[in-house]
Amino acid sequence: MTAVARESQNNFYYLGAALDQLRNHMRRYLGQAAPASVLPRCSPDAPPALERLCHQFGLDTFERELLLLCAGVSLDGEFAELCAAARGDSHKHWVSFDLALQVFNDGQWRPFSTHSSLRYWLLLRLEDPANPQLSALHIDEGILHYLTGHVARDPQVTPLCLPLAPPAPLIDSHQQIADRIARVLADTPGQQPGPLIQITGSQAVAGAAVVQQAFHTLEVQCYRIDAQSLPRELQALHKLFLRLEREALLYRVGYLFEAHYDSDQADTSCSLDYLLKRLTAPCAIARENPLQIPGREILTFAIGRPSYPEQAQLWRQALAGDAQAKDLQDCWPRLPDQFDLSEQQIRTVVRQWRAGDGIAQCDDTGERLWSLCRQHTRQQIGAMVRVIEPAGTDPAALVLPAEEKQIIDAIRQQVLYRHQVYRQWGFAGSGAQGLGISALFAGSSGTGKTLAASVIAADLGLDIYHVDLSAAVSKYIGETEKNLEKIFSAAENSGAILLFDEADALFGKRSQVNDSKDRYANMEVSYLLQRMESYSGLSILTSNYKNHLDDAFRRRLRFIVQFPFPQAAQRRQIWRQVFPNRTPVGELDYEKLSRLEIPGGIIRNIAVSAAFYASGDSCPVGMAHILQAVRDEYRKSEKTLQTNLIAGW
Repeated sequence: MTAVARESQNNFYYLGAALDQLRNHMRRYLGQAAPASVLPRCSPDAPPALERLCHQFGLDTFERELLLLCAGVSLDGEFAELCAAARGDSHKHWVSFDLALQVFNDGQWRPFSTHSSLRYWLLLRLEDPANPQLSALHIDEGILHYLTGHVARDPQVTPLCLPLAPPAPLIDSHQQIADRIARVLADTPGQQPGPLIQITGSQAVAGAAVVQQAFHTLEVQCYRIDAQSLPRELQALHKLFLRLEREALLYRVGYLFEAHYDSDQADTSCSLDYLLKRLTAPCAIARENPLQIPGREILTFAIGRPSYPEQAQLWRQALAGDAQAKDLQDCWPRLPDQFDLSEQQIRTVVRQWRAGDGIAQCDDTGERLWSLCRQHTRQQIGAMVRVIEPAGTDPAALVLPAEEKQIIDAIRQQVLYRHQVYRQWGFAGSGAQGLGISALFAGSSGTGKTLAASVIAADLGLDIYHVDLSAAVSKYIGETEKNLEKIFSAAENSGAILLFDEADALFGKRSQVNDSKDRYANMEVSYLLQRMESYSGLSILTSNYKNHLDDAFRRRLRFIVQFPFPQAAQRRQIWRQVFPNRTPVGELDYEKLSRLEIPGGIIRNIAVSAAFYASGDSCPVGMAHILQAVRDEYRKSEKTLQTNLIAGW
């Protein structure tokens, strides 16, 4: 028999003996013959539940007998008959305080106030609180479970609790935090409440696992509670505090409050503060905003994502033993560099990958795994950022001089081979600063800057986070920095390419400080420069006017690509490639089309309009359709279309 089973058996025998002793006492009170009974001896190292409860809540002999009588009525029908006989009325078979005074206290009066342990700790429930002396009394369901050895969470607490994942080994960095938390809580002197533990970071599941492991080290159960479900009304909140504190005293429980709510939810914050000021049990709070509880020491621990070596190890463990994993030797080592995933996300991605999820109609196992990583790290940031998925953009559609094409290819290669250069060759050892890849695409509108970004994203299989600077820049002090931080943090986790289109609006030349507005505008630019230096991904900035950018900013860019206005030969090539292969095209004179001095973006607009005209005529795209589209485009831009440019069309 195990120690736990032996303890449960001894507790059961002891409770039965205590009830027998109480039954015999009531029989003698009624004048019936009843033998004297003696309780079995109990070990001081493992006292039975009844004695532990009396000790924890300071119950005297009378309160102990009253509690035991209420338990007896719930467990054995004979006690109800004895209560009715003691009253001389067969219909009054319940326990009352007045009855207990007659049976156990020789009729001597004593108060049954709300401050008595039985009522204060909610061990007994009154049917009529307005008349406590005569009200029927019932033992609390959770207390009855405790006395009978059935370990069960308080039914009033259970609806507030969130599920906890089964215990599992933590990664090294998280295990170290759990050990530190356990040491801090274990060092609390005497009966004083320990410090409050605040858990920060976006890893809610990992944070809960760290707290659970720290409590487990201290042999403390962990209850995970949703702070938003806490009651707002004071009396209900006080009763919840008593139940939580009672649960902690009986079962060695600690609490993790999940408080991921908006700062404007003042009522939730007040309810949580009320509990944290009073609970003496170990308490941890998962919350980003600073926690301030007067009179309580607060220690903050940040739970970050696994480090690069830890993520690499997690990928190896998750893919171990999979027959398809042999096809991923060139793929999976790049995943920790490109995607910042939590332990749970890695396991979920591999599970979906094994189930065949990912890109539809794709047999490439590595491409499916990459696609799933991108989906799990993709984030929506409201109006500030538009997420553009990598499309099958044809690199041939990007028409540039050879030198600019080489720079574009160099950007792609640096992202592609970051793992080898940074990790295997040791460049990452010098620090995170400067590991990001930043590029400026400069040139007039329509020269291919955004198209080049799409080509790079499609080739690398990455999302583009297209940043709307008009939505990110705020007139309120500090808000622009907060918005930029949201963007960078989202991009860091997802491995996405950051595309700041028309970056002149924010990255223009820093002005001399003439007033407070100039000073704060310069602070925003300085913050951006600092944040870009620590950004680990690829950031692409587009500008129509390279010379308008600040010199200090340009020095921090790794690449600067000038997109020239296309010459006639380049425009001819763009016209030849602008129509998809499935588009029916008639006889087009590309030499004549290249006379139009317009950039590639405008050429694409004209091609799309011409295709609609041709579709309306139910015929292939011809020069007449393009002429209609050209006239529309020039009219829209309020430019004069010279007749010699369209002669012979």
